[in-house]
Amino acid sequence: MLVEFLTDAQAEAYGKFADEPTRPELERFFFGLGDQWGSH
Repeated sequence: MLVEFLTDAQAEAYGKFADEPTRPELERFFFGLGDQWGSH
């Protein structure tokens, strides 16, 4: 992956959460899954 335009700190943090996601953020992301979520 091309990351030369990022600072070292940005490249290290890439693909990671800056903080623990909040419940509303998770609910927004997984909206519409309904009963599918957790049934596997």
